[in-house]
Amino acid sequence: MSASRTIYLDGEPVDFQGSEPASLDLALELIEQHLADAERTIDSLVLDGQRTEVEVARQVEGDWSRLEIKSERISVKLISVMRSSIDEGKKLLDTIDTLSRKALSQPWRLTQTEVLAIFDVIGPVIERCGLLVNFGQIYQKPWQARCQESFEQCGRALEQLVVSVEGKDCAQLSEACALRLAPSLEELIKVIDSQALPEMESGAR
Repeated sequence: MSASRTIYLDGEPVDFQGSEPASLDLALELIEQHLADAERTIDSLVLDGQRTEVEVARQVEGDWSRLEIKSERISVKLISVMRSSIDEGKKLLDTIDTLSRKALSQPWRLTQTEVLAIFDVIGPVIERCGLLVNFGQIYQKPWQARCQESFEQCGRALEQLVVSVEGKDCAQLSEACALRLAPSLEELIKVIDSQALPEMESGAR
């Protein structure tokens, strides 16, 4: 990059401490590494007055003069995602409990329809919880071990539920819901709600 090209991070000019990166792609990579070390991530980019996405900026090879970057704590985005996820999870607990009882008396076709609907909701919830577990591992959060244990228990419970669906086993499905999935999901929600989110929200202030 030439002297006529300037990058600002949160309003301050970036000093690369030595030889400047040869491309905007490399500059962004270094900035992202620096931000990650501080538990931050890029929130927005403005290149020569035009808002753009990181991946688009990485491809720029022509003339440009000014890049403005705003960052935010990684936890800020993750907090919002996890708040909505635990709300969905809490609603699921009632659905799972109801299905555990109904599965023993209603026709299999109805049970199958209801359990597939549960999979549709719980899949994305568990996936997002996995993001939280990874975040906890990377930054060695105090709640990480308990969160990961609960996360893994949910995964095993879901595996048992899948087996019961494949075998059309109503008794096994009822047991998987009542004794495995509901308790493990409830524990995961509890850890996130009472430990992970308060710690993250405190650091995001």
